[in-house]
Amino acid sequence: MDKKPLKQTRFANFSLRTRLILWSVFVIATVFFISVLIGFALSKNQPSNLPVYQKADARSDKRFMPTIMLRNAWYMLEADTKGAIKVKSKSGETILSSLDYFSSYRNYGGNLGLINNSASLINDSTLLIMGEGNGDNLVKIFLTVCKNVARLDVTVETVYNSDLIIERESLIAQFAIPITGIYLKNSELALKPFEREYWLDKQGVRFGAGETSSLIYHTTDISSLQLNTKEKQVIINLDFVLDHPMIHIPYHENGGGYWIDKSASEFTQGMVRSDHFALYFGNSHEVIPRLMNVPYGYLAGYVFTEHADCGNIRTHRAAYFGSENISGFQNATGGFVGHDIPVTKSVFYEDFDGVYDGLTDNHIKEEQLLDFLDQLYVSGNYELCLHTPENGNSDRKMLEEAIKFMKGRYDAITWIDHGMFQGIHNREALVADGMDSLSVFYSADLWEQYDTRYFWSSAVEKIRFSVPVVSMKENLMKLRFQKFFIEFSKRYRYFKIYKDLEGLRSLRKIIGGNFSNLELNSQQPFAGSSAPTPLYWQNQTVTREFYSWPTEFVYNGVTLRLDEANLPSEKQYLEMLIHHRGIFFNHGYYVRNIDKDDILDNYNGELRINPWFDKILAYMDQRRDDGDLYITTVRDLLNYWRMLENISFDYLPDGAIRIINHNNTDVKGFSIALHASPGDLTVNGEKPFSRKIGDDIIVWFDLPSEEEAVLQISQNMLHIIEAQKQID
Repeated sequence: MDKKPLKQTRFANFSLRTRLILWSVFVIATVFFISVLIGFALSKNQPSNLPVYQKADARSDKRFMPTIMLRNAWYMLEADTKGAIKVKSKSGETILSSLDYFSSYRNYGGNLGLINNSASLINDSTLLIMGEGNGDNLVKIFLTVCKNVARLDVTVETVYNSDLIIERESLIAQFAIPITGIYLKNSELALKPFEREYWLDKQGVRFGAGETSSLIYHTTDISSLQLNTKEKQVIINLDFVLDHPMIHIPYHENGGGYWIDKSASEFTQGMVRSDHFALYFGNSHEVIPRLMNVPYGYLAGYVFTEHADCGNIRTHRAAYFGSENISGFQNATGGFVGHDIPVTKSVFYEDFDGVYDGLTDNHIKEEQLLDFLDQLYVSGNYELCLHTPENGNSDRKMLEEAIKFMKGRYDAITWIDHGMFQGIHNREALVADGMDSLSVFYSADLWEQYDTRYFWSSAVEKIRFSVPVVSMKENLMKLRFQKFFIEFSKRYRYFKIYKDLEGLRSLRKIIGGNFSNLELNSQQPFAGSSAPTPLYWQNQTVTREFYSWPTEFVYNGVTLRLDEANLPSEKQYLEMLIHHRGIFFNHGYYVRNIDKDDILDNYNGELRINPWFDKILAYMDQRRDDGDLYITTVRDLLNYWRMLENISFDYLPDGAIRIINHNNTDVKGFSIALHASPGDLTVNGEKPFSRKIGDDIIVWFDLPSEEEAVLQISQNMLHIIEAQKQID
C-alpha cells in the first residue's frame, strides 16, 4: 500500500481548527502578497482624464463611403456626406482614420459625434462639416487643405443657442499609424516606452515617418491636447474644465470660508467661439524644434512671489538687503538683492502710510518704504504689484487711487489677491466680487483701464487641498491592502526621488507619518503624465481677458525649519526642478517675520536674513550662473509665454524649418530644444548659442519682431540621428 508523503500525513493529523487556522494564515498571506504586488504596480497609474464614451459610438470603416476628395502633393483628404473623414498618404495608406466631435456639458453628460451632421465643399480646398452638439449648439468644422505646404488647417466655430456650462468640447483624432514621439508639457521629448495617457498642454505628438506621417505641435489657439497612447488618439480640447481652474468666494457675513468651483466655462445664448489648429501630413522632419518654457538656454524656471502681509521697513530691508540696518541697494550683504534674485513683490497701498508699522501718521516711515520700493523698481529685477489696496475692503475711490498709483509709479501689471478666503474682507479680489459688475466692489473695469493683466489664482491650492488625504492607517485597519500599498508605494517613491532616502530610512519616515508630498514644480511631475497642470490660462467667460497663474501651497523657500541638516533636502528640491525642466511659482511671506516663516533672525535686536535661507538663495544664484535655473518674475515670464503664442513654424520640403515671429517686439533669448546629436546646425546661416543636455541640443537666439529665422539641420546630423534610432 502506497504511503502519503510525510508532510501531508502530518497536516492530515492536525485538528480541524488548526488546519483552518493554517489555511486562513496562508490565504491572508497570499492576499497580502498579491495586494503588495498590485499596489506597487497600480501606484504608477494615475487617474485618467480622458473623455468617456461608448466605443460603439466610434465610426466603423465599413460605413465609410467617401464622396468628397481633396488633395495636395503630400496627402489626400476623403469625406462622406455625413462628415466622416480620412486622411491618406499620397500612396493611399491611411494616416488619420477619423476626426470626431465630442462634447460634455453639465447636466447633459458626454456624447461623441454631431447630430444632423453633413459635409460639403465650400471651395476647391476647404471642406465644411456642420452639425449640432448635444447642447443645442451649432458646430462648424472647416478643413482646409493647403496647396503649397503639407498642412491641414482646422477651424472650429461654435454658436451657442442655449446657456451651457462646459465640461469639455473636443475633437478626437484617431490615427492609424504608430506614435513616434511625444512632445511633453515640460518641453522634453518622450520616446518608447510610453505612458498610457498624457496631458500635453499645447505641445504635441508625432506619428509615423516619411510620407506616412503626421504631426501636431504648438497648438496655441485651443485649450489643450491629450494623448491616449493605447488607442493612438489625440484629444484636441477646444475647451476643457481642468485647463482653467477658478474659484469664487461668496460674501459671508460671519466669515464662513467656503468657496465654489467656477472652473467650467459658462456660455450663454448667442455667444460664439472660434478655435484653430493645424495638422501636418506626409512631410515628416526627422527633428522637430520644441519650444523651451524659459529663454536663454536655461532648463527650469523659478518665480518668487511675495504676499505683503505684516511687513515694515525693518523686515523689508532685512529680507532684501540682508540686515535692517542697510538702507541702500548697493550695500546689500545678502537676501534677495544681495544675491540678485528677482521677486514679484506685492504691497499694500495703505501700507505706505504705515498701517502695519502701527505708525499711521509717521511720514518718515512712509518715505523710507517708498524709497526702498523705488530702489527695487529702478534696478529692473523686481516686479511691484498690489496685494489689494489694504487689509480690509476698499471702496471705489481707494481702489482706483491704488491701482492708478501703482501703474504710474511702478508700471504694475500683476495683482495678488489678499484676505478674501473668509468671505468678508477684500471683496475687491478677483475670486470675490472683483468680476461682479453689480457689486460695489467691482474691480475689473479698473484693471482693464490701467492694464492689470496677470492674477494669482488661489484655485489650484483650494481645489487640490479639497481632496481628502489618504489615511494609510485607516486602510490598513480596514484590511484594504491594495489601497494601503498604492499609497505606501507613492510615498516610498516620493522619499526616494525628492529626499534621496532608501530602505529603512524611507520606511521610518512613512511610518512616522511625516509626509508633505511637496515638490517645487508647478507642473507636478509626481502627479503623473495625465495630470492637467496649466502654468497660465484665461477663463474667458468668467475672468474675460485676464490671465491667471498658479501656486500649489504656501512655500517661503523652506519646507522645514532651516538648519544644516535640512539644507541638503532644500537643494534636492531645486535639483529635481532642474532635472524635470520644470517651472515653480512659489507663494511666500518674506517680510511678515512670524516664527514659522523662518526667513529672518534677530541678532541682539537687529533683524537679519536667516543665514540658512541666505545659503539657499546663494545656491540658486550659483545654479543660475551654471545656466540651468532661470529666476524671474511673473511679469517677465508671462510676457515671454504670450510672445511664444505668436511664434509659428513652417516645415519646408527641403528639411529646413522657418520660425516666424508675429509679435511687434523682439523675442530675446528665444530658446528651443532639438533631439539631435552634435552636427552642423545654423540659424540664418550662422551658428547660434547652444548647449548639449543629454540627447538634446538647446539652442537660443534673438528673434526680431515680425521677422523670421530659418533653422537648417545638416544631413550629416540627420544620418547620425537615424543611426542612433537603429541602435535604440
